[in-house]
Amino acid sequence: MYGLGDVRFFDRVAPLYDRVMPPANGEALAAGLAHATRPIDRLLDVGGGSGR
Repeated sequence: MYGLGDVRFFDRVAPLYDRVMPPANGEALAAGLAHATRPIDRLLDVGGGSGR
């Protein structure tokens, strides 16, 4: 479609994706992270998306 893999396609669609996706719920994220039993040094987003 746009070449090998989906990177080129995603680069074209990412700005639109960012405009229509609702922002992350900071309160919900903070509440979830509050359950950590030790300090959090790194966080990995494996949910996909534009990497915002």
